[in-house]
Amino acid sequence: MIHPGRPLRAHDTGVCVDPNLEREKSLDRQIRASHWVRLLEELPDRRAGRSGERESADRIEAWMRDVGAESVTRRAVSSRPSPAAGLALHMGLAAAGCALGGIPGFGIAALAALSFVRERGRGERWLGALLPQADSINCVGRAGAARPRRRLVLTAPLDAPSFGRPTWPSLDDLLSGRSDARLEALLLAAVLVAGASALDASGALFGNTRIVVCAALLGACLAAIDRVGSAASSGADHGAAAVASLLTCAEQLLPQLPEDVELWLLVTGGADAGASGMRAFLDE
Repeated sequence: MIHPGRPLRAHDTGVCVDPNLEREKSLDRQIRASHWVRLLEELPDRRAGRSGERESADRIEAWMRDVGAESVTRRAVSSRPSPAAGLALHMGLAAAGCALGGIPGFGIAALAALSFVRERGRGERWLGALLPQADSINCVGRAGAARPRRRLVLTAPLDAPSFGRPTWPSLDDLLSGRSDARLEALLLAAVLVAGASALDASGALFGNTRIVVCAALLGACLAAIDRVGSAASSGADHGAAAVASLLTCAEQLLPQLPEDVELWLLVTGGADAGASGMRAFLDE
């Protein structure tokens, strides 16, 4: 057993370790990590496809080389629209179809529901392909065995999310996929209401149901639009902290990496836009 608070002897690990030296190294690592976080969070806009994301990639590539990565490459990633933009589009169309009613309204609501299920559930491109999207970046660093038997991959997000407003407390659940079942049920309700309208449904119950469904769809749409137009986060407790952790781990792992292990440092773009960087890396 190694007792805390005393130097390690040669018979413990074969190496004598001075605890004071270890504390100094730990402090140096903390200072360096704080420096990395500060240099990333000071960039004005690091959302996917923005100039701040590209400048972040420049800095991270240099830091990867500093910690010992032997090969550092940059790869363009075809990004996707932000989840907030996709949510606003689908909820808005469904609300329009529900309010319009008749055969045209039924077709619009049904298209919105089908597109949402395909995009959120299967990752396909449907109506979301109509939204503007900019290419993002993956930064990949490698070191270690040229012909590895094992591969260790450390990952962190490159981009930073937008700020949310406290007026929409459940929006993060709607965007993350944790509430997809509820959103699909709401879209299905819009399809049913529009379909009933096409069959000349009427009455107070039908009218009230229509109002409730349209109001719920519009509420989700407006919340998502608010997120799309909100300011970018500095990402200090998001991507910047994750990147600093990745670099710190890599710096300590590389000197003691076994001969048959290859270490990959993967910083993915578009993390807040459907994890497009990670999807591209896994496809590769």
